[in-house]
Amino acid sequence: MRKGFLVPKPDPTGPVPPTVLTLPTLRVPDLPPEITDRILDHLHADTQTLLQCSLVVKHWVPRSRYYTFHSIVLKGHSKCQGLQSLLESNPNLGYFVKELKIMTTFEEPPWLSTDVPELTKKLPLVYRLEVEGNGICSAATFREFPNVRELTIERGAFETFNEFVGTVCNLPSCKI
Repeated sequence: MRKGFLVPKPDPTGPVPPTVLTLPTLRVPDLPPEITDRILDHLHADTQTLLQCSLVVKHWVPRSRYYTFHSIVLKGHSKCQGLQSLLESNPNLGYFVKELKIMTTFEEPPWLSTDVPELTKKLPLVYRLEVEGNGICSAATFREFPNVRELTIERGAFETFNEFVGTVCNLPSCKI
C-alpha cells in the first residue's frame, strides 16, 4: 500500500459510506420501481445511456426499451434490413415501436415497396407514420399499418391519384 493512501474499512455496525463504490462488501440498496422508472424517464432522449442501463439491471430493460425503440427513423435500404434482422432475433421489440419515420430519395432502389411491407408486419403498434423525401410512395407499402392514426407525407409523391386513395384506404384508423 502506498503511503498516504488509506482505504477505509467498513464498520459492520454503522452505515457504509456512499462514496466508496469499490469495496466488495458494499451493498447497493434496492430502489422502488417508481424511483428507477422516474430516473429512466429523465434519460428518455439519451439512447446510449438507456442502452447501458438495460445492461445493468434486468428490471430496467422494459423501460429502457420503451424509450430506445419508441421512435425509429429508416434512412434507406440498409437501415431497413438492419431493423428487420434485429426484429427477427428479438420479435418483441416491434411492440415498442410507436412512431416510424421513413426517409426516401429518387436515387434509391424501390425498397419502400419491397422491404417496408415485410417490416410493418413486425411493427403492429405504430400509430404515427411519417414519410419524408422525394421518393415514390405506393399503397402497397402502407397495407400492414392498421393502427396508424397520424400520417405525414413531406415532399413525397404518388404515381397516380389511385395510389394515394389506396394508401388512405389501407389506413383504417387514420383520421382524415
